[in-house]
Amino acid sequence: MALARRLLAQDQILESVYRAMMRVCHARGQRTLALKIYADCRSALKEDLNVLPDHETENLYRDILTDRPPVPAPAPATARPAVAAHPSIAVLPFTT
Repeated sequence: MALARRLLAQDQILESVYRAMMRVCHARGQRTLALKIYADCRSALKEDLNVLPDHETENLYRDILTDRPPVPAPAPATARPAVAAHPSIAVLPFTT
């Protein structure tokens, strides 16, 4: 939670951070705090971008509001760099 707060202090429209905080609070039984975090998210997005939270955030909010277990956060996609079968060398020109 401390890291999330530091991230939001730098950029208050990081919606994924708000969702993570909402999930943590809900898992800890802090439903009211989770709903307040949603309100903060909605306010920041409206103020800075004049947009509403995305569907994932809205669905999480509804799950918490109705006291349903939230859907777990999707695992981040990890991109694996392509590995060549044989090493290669690139020759680049020097500029003077």
